[in-house]
Order: sequence, then C-alpha cells, then structure tokens
Amino acid sequence: DEKMDRRTFLDNASSIIGGKSLKDDTRLLNVLEEIFDNAITDNSEHLTWGGFLAFIIDSEQSYVERTRPKDDAVLHYLPSAQEDTESRPSESIIENVEYIPQIDKLAVITRPCNEVEMINPDTLSVEYRIRGHRAQVLAVLFIPELDYIVTSGGDCSILFWGAYTRHIRGRLACRASQEKLGYLSKTNQLITCEVRSGYILIWDIESMKLLKEIKAHDDAVLNVLCVPGSDMAFTSGMDAKVKSWDIQAGKVKKVFEGHRKGVYCLSYIQQQRYLVTGG
Repeated sequence: DEKMDRRTFLDNASSIIGGKSLKDDTRLLNVLEEIFDNAITDNSEHLTWGGFLAFIIDSEQSYVERTRPKDDAVLHYLPSAQEDTESRPSESIIENVEYIPQIDKLAVITRPCNEVEMINPDTLSVEYRIRGHRAQVLAVLFIPELDYIVTSGGDCSILFWGAYTRHIRGRLACRASQEKLGYLSKTNQLITCEVRSGYILIWDIESMKLLKEIKAHDDAVLNVLCVPGSDMAFTSGMDAKVKSWDIQAGKVKKVFEGHRKGVYCLSYIQQQRYLVTGG
C-alpha cells in the first residue's frame, strides 16, 4: 500500500480522471487538494490508496446519515427552477380532478375559471368545456343513474347537465355557494354543503325543490360523502368531527372523533367497508 505525497496523489488522480491537465483546470485542482487534506489522518503529509478508500466510504456514510429524514422531520419542497416549456403555460391552479368512468373523461376544475374542462385521459387533451356558471366553478359530480353531470358555482347556482348532450337539464338557485356535492341514489336526492354556515341542504332532483336544511356541524362543514347504492351519508367539518347521517330523519347516527383539526377528505372503500378520513 504505497504512500503518496500531495504531488503523487494529484498526478495519479489526474491520470485516472483524464481530460484537462490540472494546470488548465484550477477548479478540479482545488477539489483534489481539499480531498487530500481531508483524507490524511496524521501529520505525515502522505496518503495510501487504502486510506483514501476508507475516507470515501466514511464520507458517503456520513452523507447518508446527514440526509436521512428523521421520523418526525418536516420536509419542505421548494418550487422547481425548471421553466414550463409547454406551448401554453397555464397560470391556473387545479382545484379538483374527478374521473368519470361512464364517459371516460377527467373533469377538471381550475381557479380562476367558470367552466369545467373535460379531458381525454389517454391523450390528456381537452375535448370540450362545460360552460354555464357566471362565477368560479366549485364542485362537479356525476350521477350515473340519470346520466347527469352536476356542477355548483360561486354564482349560488347548481346546474344539471346531460352527460352526452351537454345541455342544461335543470337549475337550482341557492341562497349561498354550495361547495361540495353528494348524491343519494336510493332516494334520488342531492346533498350540498353550505360550507361557512355548517349546513347541508337536501334537494329532490325530480322536482328540483329544497326538502330540508340540516345544521351538520358547529363550525364549517367541509365535505359530504354518499355511498353509492346505499342510504349512507357522511359529513366532515372544521370541528374535527365526522358524522354519519340518517338523512331522511335529519338525525346523526354516529359521530367519529379522532382528528385534532378540521377534516377535509372523505372516502369509502366498499369492499372492506372502510371509511377513510383526512384532515
């Protein structure tokens, strides 16, 4: 294991790396000299290949330990410096994406925008846009039993569209914006969330009339979920509660507690009969 002084190490490293002479590449020269200074373990000013290899292994292990996320670490992701090279870069924020398998389309809501983009999932191209609201579109829902696409907007209206004709089939005027939508197939009822007031509203779709209002949460109501093919309905709120409802009676069946803050997300896994919540 031959010992190398600084000059021998630099010459050997340069021949292995190849390319420019160290005289012509001062940056590489500075890096190699720094490596040599850090790799020597005594005052002899000499380095062996074995010592150099041990230094490389130790440096790598130290780097892994420094960069390994701790269990309680909070990771911060900064915006990428990569520029958007698309032909039409968008300044819009994507608020929601819903896949509608019956018509094989992605319904995309962006902000600010008063329309819903219907995107082909294979080509990722916009095939058509649903236009009718006079303000920001807030929610979109597909009702397969009726072939309706339902949208709500900041203009305090709910619109029912033919999924294939794309014509407006019905319209509901509301006292406030309805920011979340759910459908009870057994009773053909639409449930909407008046987020800020904490109320949910139940509508009869056939008559297009409001049936009842329920104070669902003490604070804002953030989401509603109706399980297809059943009469199960759930709501979640800023009060950190999730509630199961008997909608027809207007009564709470069960309160699920466990979150410490507002609950924004609701999902139901039919096969395991799991309710999944996120807050």
